[in-house]
Amino acid sequence: MVPQSASDSAANPQARRPSDIVLSLARRYYVVQNPALANQLYSKAVQEFTESAVLAYECGHNEQDVDEQLGLLPEEELRRLKGFDAAECLALVCLVWITLMLSPRTVRRWATASAVSEPTLKQWRGFVAMIVNGYFERRMAWFPIDRLQLELSAVQGRSLPPDLVAERARIVYTTLEQVYPQFAKD
Repeated sequence: MVPQSASDSAANPQARRPSDIVLSLARRYYVVQNPALANQLYSKAVQEFTESAVLAYECGHNEQDVDEQLGLLPEEELRRLKGFDAAECLALVCLVWITLMLSPRTVRRWATASAVSEPTLKQWRGFVAMIVNGYFERRMAWFPIDRLQLELSAVQGRSLPPDLVAERARIVYTTLEQVYPQFAKD
């Protein structure tokens, strides 16, 4: 993202607004957190969120860029997305991107900079790697939550509740299923 001067921002109102991709990520994250309010199935909401995150990855967005743009969400948009948690949204986006980065098959990314920061990669690498390796090497469509919970506890120094670990694992699996399908659909 090219830095804008104050005069550029004043002359061009679009310069200080989040991109359409980041707006889509925010809206789709909100639906993942509130599927009933959007009259949508949770699995469909997760699928649409991961599709948006993959698109953002392909377009060259990175963690810092998305974080900054989430901070620029208009007040009207934030009212629509009651209780929106930008940090949690960014964390789930980064999970999708780390999944793409650690997968043996590549998704073309139109940027040379890394999608996620080194601290974020360090925090989630083991968790995502366990799922990715199980998916590709052992063709596992699931991974024991207690083992994933133990990995996160060892790296992050805190234990997440099983439901949050399962949600994060589902983000990783949905990304893999979307980009690298290997199991037959009904």
